[in-house]
Amino acid sequence: MPYESRSQEQYFNANRAKMEAQGVDVDEWNKASKGKNLPAHKGKTMEKHHELRKMEIEPAENGGHTVTHHKKPKMSKDRHSHAGMSMGYEEPEHHVFGKDEGHEMLAHIANHLGISEGMGKEEKDEVDNDDGVGKED
Repeated sequence: MPYESRSQEQYFNANRAKMEAQGVDVDEWNKASKGKNLPAHKGKTMEKHHELRKMEIEPAENGGHTVTHHKKPKMSKDRHSHAGMSMGYEEPEHHVFGKDEGHEMLAHIANHLGISEGMGKEEKDEVDNDDGVGKED
């Protein structure tokens, strides 16, 4: 079962022994929630995130990949600025996926790009059988 909020996720992980004594498998909850865009608190609408400017996918040292999100700056009211507005900046987010977490990485990317993460059998077979060597479309 995935977490309902980031605060719930933080609580479960900070109180792992207590939660596991109650029969909660914290690792299972972490796995079910990986790559999900959770609200800060349960019952509140999701915070509006900066619009995605670009996404980078690079090989990671663990044999998997690192997905980095770069957000577009957004304008916000600033009483200290002469124009009354300032550009908000958000540090890039880095998400590391292990060599056996390809499907989780694809689900994470699909979630942030707003596309369907489901693939038909034909597309899945093509990805699973693709060795990436000498093929042209």
